[in-house]
Amino acid sequence: MVGYKIEQSVNNGDFEEIDIVYITTYTNTNVSIENVYGYRIKAYSDNNISEPSEVGKIKWVVSSYSLLWSGTHNNDVFSAVISPNNNFVASGDGDFGNQNTSLKVWNLQTGGLIWEKEEYTHGVNRIAISPDNSRIAFTPNQCCGPYVLDANTGDAFFCGSFNGGMSAPVVFSPNNEKVAVTNSWSEGGISFSPDNSKVATSSSEVHVWDVNSGEELWNYEAEDNENKVRVLDSDSGQLLWSGNDQYYIFSVAFSPDNSKVVVGAGYSIEVWDVNTGNLMWTESPSSGGDFVMSVRISPDGTKAVSNSGGEVSLWDIETGNLIWSSSASYVWDRVSFSSDGTKVTSGSSVWDTDSGVLLWSGGHGGRSASFSPDDTKILSSLMNGNTISIYQEDGYEWRNGEW
Repeated sequence: MVGYKIEQSVNNGDFEEIDIVYITTYTNTNVSIENVYGYRIKAYSDNNISEPSEVGKIKWVVSSYSLLWSGTHNNDVFSAVISPNNNFVASGDGDFGNQNTSLKVWNLQTGGLIWEKEEYTHGVNRIAISPDNSRIAFTPNQCCGPYVLDANTGDAFFCGSFNGGMSAPVVFSPNNEKVAVTNSWSEGGISFSPDNSKVATSSSEVHVWDVNSGEELWNYEAEDNENKVRVLDSDSGQLLWSGNDQYYIFSVAFSPDNSKVVVGAGYSIEVWDVNTGNLMWTESPSSGGDFVMSVRISPDGTKAVSNSGGEVSLWDIETGNLIWSSSASYVWDRVSFSSDGTKVTSGSSVWDTDSGVLLWSGGHGGRSASFSPDDTKILSSLMNGNTISIYQEDGYEWRNGEW
């Protein structure tokens, strides 16, 4: 008699025999959606047993998202952000001189408009929400700022006064001790400190303000006009170190343990040691001649993701080895990790972090792309469009793949 020995591994562990069958189909209901399963088969008879078959792996994954709601502005949406408490979305539009612009706050679950402030000169360029969800800050295009507003009502706390030009990347370290900045226009020209006490803006100058009083605590202006990543002391504004001059630097991010800074530097991605200022590694995505527009570090600090020329790439943060790359929707798409680190989004596409398998695509690019804090929704704003969209997970399946 000929039969089949079924062997199973759980989360890439050792294989164990779990059953013997005498037909060519097999169903296993003793599984958990939290695990990745591998299966292989050995055929046997009374006298012989075969070598194991190739391994097939399955994983329970999200398979589809549906549009939950959309909201519109009068002009192109330049920035959109989901609140840390998963309750609301702030979005702003601009048109470089058109005063018919607005900042809008929406209910994340329903899409209902909570409040709207209109006619900001030069529009709303970059938005940040404080970690305690109490304040919304934004910078206008090519104008003074920041504006800091009550997140519940839209009432103004204060408006800073400096003329800094286009917004440039600025971000606080998770431990509040440092600020990383560049002077190239792109994403993230405003940022709250993790302890809610400060707000920073960056362009040709860096300014840090007290969130409660509106007092300017310090400002920094580089002695040269070179495009470098610079790391400053967050209390004093003292320059701690600066990197190499680049044609453009579009994005910068700290690792969760405060030890590294990842930089979208011209045509390359760079990782720097925060404490020494030493360059750990630099690599160029296979697209080669396209700028690295957006970079992020995974929640566990082991991986970095980048987007360049419509190519999303995942990197080992320690070695710089490329783990996988995949096509994105558009060259300007932002990238972000889900809070549990298992997924990556850019534009309106979602990938499995470990394997690079494309889980879903909405078929368009966008300036903003992020997961909700509970990872069940995606925020996407169209590139050169006046709409923000919230997509909701609505389908799951066991899928074969190289998990």
